[in-house]
Amino acid sequence: MRILNNRHWISDVMAGAAIGYISTQLGYFLTDLIFKDKYLNVKDEADLFDARREPSFLGISLSYDLPGVSTRMNNGHRLRTASGVDLALEGAKFINPYLGFGGRASLSDLTVMVNNQTSPNSLGMVGLYAGVFGSYPLSARWSVGGKFLPGYARYPQTTVNDFRLGNCGGFGLNTGGHIGFMVHPHYQMKLFLDYDLRPSYVSTTRHCVHTLAIGGSANIAF
Repeated sequence: MRILNNRHWISDVMAGAAIGYISTQLGYFLTDLIFKDKYLNVKDEADLFDARREPSFLGISLSYDLPGVSTRMNNGHRLRTASGVDLALEGAKFINPYLGFGGRASLSDLTVMVNNQTSPNSLGMVGLYAGVFGSYPLSARWSVGGKFLPGYARYPQTTVNDFRLGNCGGFGLNTGGHIGFMVHPHYQMKLFLDYDLRPSYVSTTRHCVHTLAIGGSANIAF
């Protein structure tokens, strides 16, 4: 409601939610680390972590979008996304240690530049994707992986420096690679680099938006 009433930027809310979630999980991790052998039945790492398990997961991620390419308008002005923040819910069910199927739902808040001048108004985007996930265990705790998720992305209508943007959408693609570490048998942290192919945010053009995003995620393993 505070976003709708222009009391908060969507990026502030997304970042706050992600920081709160990750801080809670970090507290659990530090508690286990400090008291790991006090008043607890401790098992060997080989019994707790199995590299041959099916790495199914459900997690929340926060990433930073690197500046994108510019789009030339019919009136000669140039628009481009300068940077952005993505908050996403992502999960997959693996059928073996290497291959799984799942999806991703994301919210994005993008900074827009008009003729190299940053606009005070941001551009939002909603994305829904589904596809294939891959994983390869490097050890009982470490793994690398990737994904290929086609889907649909849409921009709500907004006005940026008298330009009416959004109210359009189309085909999108989310792909990338990650490195993961099992902090706990049921908790995994990931660092990732994603490539996003997004539809144009200007309804009168068909130029796709190419974006690189770097970020991290906290995941429940099951």
